[in-house]
Parts: sequence; structure tokens; C-alpha cells
Amino acid sequence: MYSFFNEWSEAKLQEVFQLEYRPTVLLDDWLDTYSELSSIENETLKVLQKRLNTFGENWSKPDALFSFVAPLFHLADLHTPHFRLFHQENLFANVTDHHVFYDTTDLVIGGGTQQLGNPYFCLGVYERNDHHEFTPEGQFLASLLAAHHMNKNVLPIYGALVVDNHWWYFGVLQGNQYALSQVYLANKNSLTQIYMIIKELKQILLDLQQANASIFHSNPTPVKMLNFRDCTTAQLRRNFQLKRTQTNPLLKEWLNQSLPTNSDEEQVLLRLQKKLTKRVDNWNEQELIKKFIAPLVGLVNFDTPHFQEFANRSLSLRVGNVELSGKVDVMVAQGIEEPERPYFCFHEYKKEKGCDNDPLGQVVAAMYTAQQLNHDDFPIYGAYVVGRQWFFVVLHKNTYCVSLAYDATKQEIFDIYRILKTLKTIIAKVVDTK
Repeated sequence: MYSFFNEWSEAKLQEVFQLEYRPTVLLDDWLDTYSELSSIENETLKVLQKRLNTFGENWSKPDALFSFVAPLFHLADLHTPHFRLFHQENLFANVTDHHVFYDTTDLVIGGGTQQLGNPYFCLGVYERNDHHEFTPEGQFLASLLAAHHMNKNVLPIYGALVVDNHWWYFGVLQGNQYALSQVYLANKNSLTQIYMIIKELKQILLDLQQANASIFHSNPTPVKMLNFRDCTTAQLRRNFQLKRTQTNPLLKEWLNQSLPTNSDEEQVLLRLQKKLTKRVDNWNEQELIKKFIAPLVGLVNFDTPHFQEFANRSLSLRVGNVELSGKVDVMVAQGIEEPERPYFCFHEYKKEKGCDNDPLGQVVAAMYTAQQLNHDDFPIYGAYVVGRQWFFVVLHKNTYCVSLAYDATKQEIFDIYRILKTLKTIIAKVVDTK
């Protein structure tokens, strides 16, 4: 089972993986630290303390990382010939035969130069209100568990958990036992102690390196992990030799097929269009999916005896030293309980392509994964939505082609529906050939 860190609570990890909470001398020795600080360190801590107390209540997670957490770790100078600090790195581990962990952790200390090899410390920043059944503690421990398995369960994994920008906890995982510290309040009087614990971590990891020289090293050929949400068309070209073409007969045939729309369907489409036109600029991603995309796709009704619609399901693929994986918003595939042979991948985005996302790259990454898992020459169909605009994509062999935009607030909503209905007939013909 493929899962993300935010799908776990502390209790669930204890039940599934038999993790046990048990005090350990490793944590006690780490926390029981004191060191003289330089004048630069003291002055920097005063600046960070003032920044946290003034702005911390209104910080988003990226704000907290950039303005407070990362400067603390950089002040401690955790770069050595044996390990260094990484930001927003992916962790991947086969924890059991049935559980594969893949997700991003906010800060990692590990071996490697340009990319992470072996992780030894993980830090996560969380907001308590974002979690209900799945807790910050669970997400944090899941990241430690993934890191521990990446290191073959040999070395202890150290970590820090930051909740609501102010509450700091430190933890250690070794084997199936873990321990967590008491809380340290960074906005009160604990910032200096927090910083000294971070400084002590450097010496702990250096000591481990000496004791475990044969294990504690930079992986010469580490697995490069790519999540769909991080993929760009440039990365897909470099890593998988995927090329974009301006024309494609399969895409042209798909877009130009004519299927009738009955009066009942037209009325539903007009109601959805009216709602979209009025609200699209105010909806967030989930509202756009729930109030417009899901009803429109549901009207096509991809659920048949031979294939059906799946939502928010995971796909993963290993090609050489690259691990490509992620969740697909909507997938049409054969299978009953799980998608087994995908034919169509759909992603939804609120904003146009910006500095941190490439909608076309992300949907093509999912399509390429589906293509490789199918082990045949049939094309993979896809679509992505950016607000009111729909784009359709076909991937065949190592080339893909994308349509011009279809605006769902205009008459083109009927074209969008016709194209989706055509897709259903195309998939049915593919299934019949098998």
C-alpha cells in the first residue's frame, strides 16, 4: 500500500508497525546539553526571537520555514564533509511488503552533495488545526520511520517536530522504539535551549559517523525521487526522453468526434456553467472539483462493468535510479477495488503555470507512469483544468500533444462534455480489443 506521511496518526503507526513509545538514553543525552554561545549567535537569536514574537502568529508554513526555522539550522552550521542540510526533500522507503512510504519532509540532514543520499535527521512543520484523525505526531513519526528504513534500520534517526510555529518537540527512533521530548516554547524562554539542542545534533551525527563509517556515507547512486506535483516538462524530457509535438492524429481524432447531447444533459451543463461563471474566481481547488468538475465528469458516467472512475489514487514507477510517483485526482481504469490498468489521468489546478508548478508536466508524469505500468502500446489520455480552462492531452510512446484551451464558461462547455463522452467510447473499444 502506497501512502503519504499525513495519512498516519501515532496510534495507527503503533498498531500497524508495532512501534513502541519508550524513553531512551539517546534522547536524554541529546537534550542534556549546554554550550557557550558566541556574540553573533546570541545577537542572531535575539533577532529571531523578536521576529517570531512579532510575526509568528500570522506566519504560514513557508513563512515559518524561511523566516525562523531554516535560519536556526543555518546558524548552527550543519554542513560537513559527511552530511549537510537539505530543504523540502523526498523520502522513499518500502517499510513492509504492503506499505511504501513516499512524501516530502521540510528539512533533512543527510549524506549527499547535490541530492539526498541517506537521511539522519528529519524536521517537520505542522499546524494542529490541519489535522484531525491524522496528527502532527503521526506524520512526524512516519517520516522518521521512512528515513530509518532508508538506512536499513541500522542507525537511530533523530528529528524535530514544530507545531503552530511555537511548539517544538525532539524525538529519536531506533528499531521499533521511539521517544519524544517535552515541549519547548520558542516564543517564551526556550529558544536558546532549542538552538543548543540543534548545535549538539551536529556533534552527535559526527560521533555516529566515526562509529559507523562503513554505513554512514553518501550513497554514490542515490534514488532520485520525483513526485507528480514537482514534475516539469523539462524534467520529463531529461529523465524519460518525453517530447512534445504540435500535432497528433490520435488527439485530433479524439477532439473532433461528434456525439449528440440530449436536452437533459444540456440543462445540467447550463446549470453547472452558470454556477462556474459566478463562482470560479472565488473557489479554491476542492470547491472547483466538488461543485463543477465532479458533477460534469459524473454526468459522463465512466463506471461500467469493464472500467470505472477512481479518485485520488496513487501510481508509482521506478525507471533506473528515478522513482516517479504521486496521486492522481481522477483516473479511469480497469479494476474493482484498485485501479489496475489506467487509461485516463486527470488533474485539477487553480492557478496558471507559475514558478512552483507546471500543470502539463504534472499530468504527463502521471500519464507516463500509467503507460509504463500498462506494458502495451495503447495511448494514454489525459486532461488538466486550470480554473475555467480545460486542456486535453494524448501520450503515445515517447511523444505527447496538448490541445488548445476550452473555456467552460463559454459555449465550449458542450465541447468539453462531448470530448469526455468520446473518451468513454474510446476506452470501451480498447478494452474490447483485450
